[in-house]
Amino acid sequence: MTWNPDKAALTAALCAMPGAGLATDIAEARTIAMPSQYPAASFAPEDVGVAISAGPEEIWAGTLRIGGPSGNANFNFSKNEFALPCPGDPEAGSRNQMSRLRVNFSMSRRNWQQQPDSFNVNVNWTKPLPACQGEGSDTLGFNRVVDLPRGETVSVEGSGGLVLRLTRGG
Repeated sequence: MTWNPDKAALTAALCAMPGAGLATDIAEARTIAMPSQYPAASFAPEDVGVAISAGPEEIWAGTLRIGGPSGNANFNFSKNEFALPCPGDPEAGSRNQMSRLRVNFSMSRRNWQQQPDSFNVNVNWTKPLPACQGEGSDTLGFNRVVDLPRGETVSVEGSGGLVLRLTRGG
């Protein structure tokens, strides 16, 4: 028999609950542990549309699945390549300048017991400096708490024109 920390923690919590008795399996334990006012069906996996943009530029758009009372989802993208040279620079090919682009997005339920439509969201976009403006990058991002009811779309604006649009399935 292997030790399962989820099952062990759940069993320990149930043993401490007055009158709960001992669950015979993990499915029964989850049913006992989840109060009836928070039915498990309300936390079935659901799709959330995500669109990250800055001005007219779409940085990333896609769909992530989130589920469970403490559900979370994230997306990470990174691209490292040789930087574009500055036009007319005679030493452009001899330098080892890199261009780094990163997009990081994450979301998680904030307080599922009292606010099932509330999420923590985090967005970071690191973009390379344009050619002729030196080496390095700029980063824009934010951390926010967002209320996103089922079937709704919410837009969040950060500094530098960074916009996050979230659409939750109904």
